[in-house]
Amino acid sequence: MRLTAVVSDGKLFEVEGGDTRGNSFGVAFDIGTTSIVGILVDLDTGQELATNGVLNPQISYGEDIVTRISFVQSHPNGLKILQKEVIQAINQIIKSLSGKAKVKTDNIYEATFVGNTVMHHFLLGINPLNLAIYPYVPAIEKAVRLKASELGIAINQRGGLLIFPNVAAFVGGDTVGVILATSLFTRRDRKLRLAVDIGTNGEIILAQDGRIVCASSAAGPAFEGARISRGMRAEKGAIERVRLREGRVEVGVIAGGRPRGICGSGLIDAVSELFREKIIDSSGRI
Repeated sequence: MRLTAVVSDGKLFEVEGGDTRGNSFGVAFDIGTTSIVGILVDLDTGQELATNGVLNPQISYGEDIVTRISFVQSHPNGLKILQKEVIQAINQIIKSLSGKAKVKTDNIYEATFVGNTVMHHFLLGINPLNLAIYPYVPAIEKAVRLKASELGIAINQRGGLLIFPNVAAFVGGDTVGVILATSLFTRRDRKLRLAVDIGTNGEIILAQDGRIVCASSAAGPAFEGARISRGMRAEKGAIERVRLREGRVEVGVIAGGRPRGICGSGLIDAVSELFREKIIDSSGRI
């Protein structure tokens, strides 16, 4: 009889009947304030098999992290409610990914999660009150390893979860993910390198000769309504793409139809096109 041992971090946690090599999968999640996106990956080849995203259902309780923290403080079960919402959304994405790729969820053995510090706390069911009060210290900064069964994540229940570490205050695991993906931490020269992550919360990372500094700010309001008469989230009716062609303005609208407003990617496109056509200069002046 042929058996296959499933090993993670040097530890045996499953023995399967038959030769199941090639049936090892993982999922990676970016838990944003506005959206949650997941990717299904073949752990043997590194190939991305499927991608899916949903609106973060916590939006029903507040469009920004400060409002959600206030919800937790004003409702006895607020923290449990927000944790349940994000876990249900994650499991919904896992179901969609496994269906697209025709993969059994029992063969998904690893899940990784990145997100800003508040989303990190909500996922783990940790009260984020400290992040609303100066000096904004996270309750936990280190990476967290758990079993899927401990959070109710719908992969193999013996599978491992890795929640990326926080850096400080509002610089979370999503920023760590950017640093890893761009190899900023391995660059050992005098060149200045800049990485910008623009989401509802935005981070700017500056690296030189192995030293990395980072700052965080609320970027969403700048793109979704603050001082922008038609600013909106990236949802149906939002202009997401802008092109200037021979004096004509061409726009792409999410889900088609009549535009209702413009979201962040549309604004960045518009500024880029105006600069390319020399309508504005590098300072933004017309």
